[in-house]
Amino acid sequence: MLLVAAALVGLALRRSTTLPSRRDRADQPVAPARLWDAIRHSQYRSALLSFFAFGWGSFGVRVATIPLFLTVGLGADAAAAGWALAAYAAGNAIFIFPSGRWADSLGRKPLLLIGYAVGGAGFAIVPFADSVVTVCIAMAVAGVGSAFIGPAQQATIADVVGKRPGGQVVATSQMVMDLGAVIGPIIVGLIVDWSGFGLAFGITAGIMALVAILWVFTKDSRVLQPPDTGALPTATQ
Repeated sequence: MLLVAAALVGLALRRSTTLPSRRDRADQPVAPARLWDAIRHSQYRSALLSFFAFGWGSFGVRVATIPLFLTVGLGADAAAAGWALAAYAAGNAIFIFPSGRWADSLGRKPLLLIGYAVGGAGFAIVPFADSVVTVCIAMAVAGVGSAFIGPAQQATIADVVGKRPGGQVVATSQMVMDLGAVIGPIIVGLIVDWSGFGLAFGITAGIMALVAILWVFTKDSRVLQPPDTGALPTATQ
């Protein structure tokens, strides 16, 4: 499948050309956005916590712990894990494209609030599930939440970076998400061994709820959109 995807990309981009750099277009270099400047923005700090929670729940606990809950907790077969993960993907696929438009029209903050509230609710339902169908419904709900979160988080980082090169700023946010994806299953697995699935999924839902609360007190990052000069917005915003 990766070879098929590579072939499609090669076919679709066969006539593409390299875009001129900003130096070529403006005859002057544009300094990259610095990580320290980005961290001074409350929106970026909130986004980092968002990326961590997203990695913890969506990329970590979902993939590592949901199959364990189905096979060990409910005694289902291995195919049940596939159905649960497919339900998550379906919920995500249905809303991922409109949520991108809504992030531009309504703002990043409303979608992040809704996404983390809905996603947290999906994970909170799991330990009370008594059947594979219920787990699939919970995962579909969590998938809808992730569809709201993904585009809005990426747009928030773009707002902070503005029109300047932001490789370090973007890479840091991705590394924070990877950190959540790595340590989430380890910590949740320890909690499962110590206290069971209820507390494990409850903590995951709680982390997502805390991020939603954090965004209540954070301004929408669209206020940081820089002018056409490409300057990074000031931290006072």
